[in-house]
Amino acid sequence: METEYTKNEQMEIARIRFGLIAPMVQGTFPDESLAAYCRRVAAFPVKLPDGRQVQYKAKTLTKWLSLYNRGHGCPYAQNPLRQRRYQGDH
Repeated sequence: METEYTKNEQMEIARIRFGLIAPMVQGTFPDESLAAYCRRVAAFPVKLPDGRQVQYKAKTLTKWLSLYNRGHGCPYAQNPLRQRRYQGDH
């Protein structure tokens, strides 16, 4: 079941996601490496505008950084959430 988001919610999700990769973009992360930063950030859930909490994988953060560096801007600003294949056992 895919959730429909308003334009404002989509932009808020894009801001949240950019906030996660901003230290990598700016080179200000406090960890010894990008990988260590991604692992640390991925260890904590993130609250979305609809109240759900998601936990991103470290690999997802590096993917967003790659997209940003290739000129795609904020990750998934236009399509903030894809339907995940496995939704977990919640």
